[in-house]
Amino acid sequence: MALSSGLFVACDEDEAVLTEDAVPVLAGAPLEDDADDHDGPPIDTQDIVHVEGADDGPEVFVGVSGLGQAEVLVEGRSGEVALVASELDPEVLRAHGAEPMLDFKIADKPVAGTISSPSGYGHYCSMLYPSGVSVLGWDAAGNDPCAVIIANNGAGGTIQRAGMMSAAGANQVVTRCDGNVAFAARGLGTGPLSTNWNNSTGLNGCIHTVSPLALPIFEIGPLPTTATVDPGTGVDFARPPITTLDTSMFGWGGSLTYGSSSAQLVDFKGRRRQTLTWIDDHSAYDLGVARGTETYALANGNVIASRWLDTKCTGSDGPVQGEVYIRHTVARNPSTYNETFVAAYFHLEYLFPRAPGADVFAGDILGHTGNMGCSTGPHLHFAVIRETNVADARSFTLQVPFGVGNNGYPYTIDPWGWQAPTGVDPWGSRASSGGAFSVNLWKPGAAPDTDTWED
Repeated sequence: MALSSGLFVACDEDEAVLTEDAVPVLAGAPLEDDADDHDGPPIDTQDIVHVEGADDGPEVFVGVSGLGQAEVLVEGRSGEVALVASELDPEVLRAHGAEPMLDFKIADKPVAGTISSPSGYGHYCSMLYPSGVSVLGWDAAGNDPCAVIIANNGAGGTIQRAGMMSAAGANQVVTRCDGNVAFAARGLGTGPLSTNWNNSTGLNGCIHTVSPLALPIFEIGPLPTTATVDPGTGVDFARPPITTLDTSMFGWGGSLTYGSSSAQLVDFKGRRRQTLTWIDDHSAYDLGVARGTETYALANGNVIASRWLDTKCTGSDGPVQGEVYIRHTVARNPSTYNETFVAAYFHLEYLFPRAPGADVFAGDILGHTGNMGCSTGPHLHFAVIRETNVADARSFTLQVPFGVGNNGYPYTIDPWGWQAPTGVDPWGSRASSGGAFSVNLWKPGAAPDTDTWED
């Protein structure tokens, strides 16, 4: 069945939502049984798409086309999603609140707890061969560049990095040759990849790590939008092994407030911060909020741990704090290019019981904030850890420690990304051990209000 243009229909509870974003489908097949169940003129049943094996779900609609126009919408059934068939009239699509799509793919149904990938992203692959020859490939359309590299260069190489890149938006790239940072670049689309690939000509042992500046997957913030939040300290980009940074490299050379040639504290916009208000070497956000405030899962995910930990600390409401770790996996096809992040919550006074491996969905309540453990006041210590395409590994699996784990995890990133006017994320490009590129993971309107952080 040709699907060169069309529109997806996604089910949200009992509501059918038309969207131009790719959504997961179970299986597509012509639906002939319902071909006469409509009020319009005769239709071509091959243009009807239906999802099999989902008879108990809410009502959705599948589209049909006749004589080059969308004549009717036939009612279908699906527990997940359905798909509007090809060549529907664009004006009919717009009348239903969506734009026609010129090209799209049917995504595989993600594993429970994973996140359907946003549109507009491609793939990259960095491979290294025993001779020291390195190859960087990319495909902005989301195909399989690793397979292309192997087809062109033969087997025997190893995939060093493989993940997502923005097809047209901003990306960052760092190239390390024989373990040392050779060069880094930032730019739109494939531009910085081409730059680093060209610059690596003649060098051996080069590994290219790429990251989009934005990957909007977090649907809500960790706290209610109605809660009064007092932002405290945030993520410091000048933490060990980086001791100081020259913020003129990030566009603040002429600023008396944010400019410094040896800043010990640098925020996600590349600005110097004062030690009176920020904590040096902090790798998370402290969000001051009243005791008993609900905390939420940011998106679909899987529970790594939901536990009580005796920190042995004094001065708070008690030494035993609640902690929650949720793994969020962005599902790609093939899964070689999946990207994974862990959201971690600390100082909780109440936990909703959840076993390791349990699925959570955006908005699920994880627990209540408190002033527990090593804390000097009621707040949520909120951290995000990157598990894929980090400075010194293709991937790693976070192991929740037995001791106090509030701060200092390797590969901790800023979920607001790297938003400096110029320059490349120093934590991702300079920290060769434990570093990782930060990514703006919030969907529009989802990020917590960070007050003066956004100035």
